[in-house]
Amino acid sequence: MKEQLRDLSQDTVFLKSLVISWPHNTLTSAPQILIAPMACGSSVIATQATVDDIADKHRKVTAIEMESYAVMAAAFSYDIPCAVIKSVCDLGNKHKADEIQNYCAYSSASVAIKLIIDKYHNLI
Repeated sequence: MKEQLRDLSQDTVFLKSLVISWPHNTLTSAPQILIAPMACGSSVIATQATVDDIADKHRKVTAIEMESYAVMAAAFSYDIPCAVIKSVCDLGNKHKADEIQNYCAYSSASVAIKLIIDKYHNLI
């Protein structure tokens, strides 16, 4: 899957199509796909100091979130391979851009669907 994601991250036509096909488009650039570590926990991080502390201790972490924690914990408990595909819609600070959340859900789902279709196209 990592190789497929790398290929997809270079597919500029697909990435541009995410912006073009979004009906409420106010965006001017295509998203990027990053394959990188993400910190995930069971509670909301409420302070910049906590974000800075995590970043200092784990330099390669590119995102911090909580939404996928339960899914990843359950997959780990039962030794089930699992991946998280999500779009960043805010920087976890007071300058949140809530209006972009729907687009981020759309783009994450679109990437997941594209990966599944590309991997299993011979079964369709």
